Amino acid sequence: MDGSSLSLIDIGDLHLKDSDGTRQQALFFAIRKKIVQGLWMKNGKLPSTRKLSQELNLSRNTVISAYEQLVAEGY
Repeated sequence: MDGSSLSLIDIGDLHLKDSDGTRQQALFFAIRKKIVQGLWMKNGKLPSTRKLSQELNLSRNTVISAYEQLVAEGY
């Protein structure tokens, strides 16, 4: 991946597992896992919050919170 925006195929590959945590935490961990595995580039461009929330059927605020946590932790 060259750092450009992720495609819908990449987005669809996110697996948000049902857990005791929040959807925001599940999204954060799913994206972080892709970055740690080298499948997505650290500091790469992620999809817009609106696009990702629509694709994953999540609220936009959930996606914003997950993105903010990624930034806060240096991803």
